[in-house]
Amino acid sequence: MATIPILKNYPIKINNTSIPFSGSMSENYDTIENVNQSEAGTDVRQVTRVNKLTLGISYTMLSSFIPTLEGWRDSLTALTVQIYDFPTSAYKERSMVMRNYKKNLKENSQDLAVTTGIWKVSFDLIEI
Repeated sequence: MATIPILKNYPIKINNTSIPFSGSMSENYDTIENVNQSEAGTDVRQVTRVNKLTLGISYTMLSSFIPTLEGWRDSLTALTVQIYDFPTSAYKERSMVMRNYKKNLKENSQDLAVTTGIWKVSFDLIEI
């Protein structure tokens, strides 16, 4: 009997740092195209790129990891992101940027003795 791979066993790696899976992730693949009208009035479609990946990620994490994420958020260079690909059973590497970063402190979590808070963090990783 074959075992079914579970996403949480294959964390996303950003710049060779594993981000433990404790939330949700969505994938979106876009086709980048331009549609122009010729002088004759016909539409001319030009496909620039197929399968441009955008990941929507939401995590709950301890405050100790927040500075690392915020460093990537402010990065002017592309991030090296490794995402596990189930069909090939290997990590695939992509160049991506972090956008739409948001964080919210979970209520009353700043009172915990082991941390300065538990945060709900969400962001998008967009392939470039």
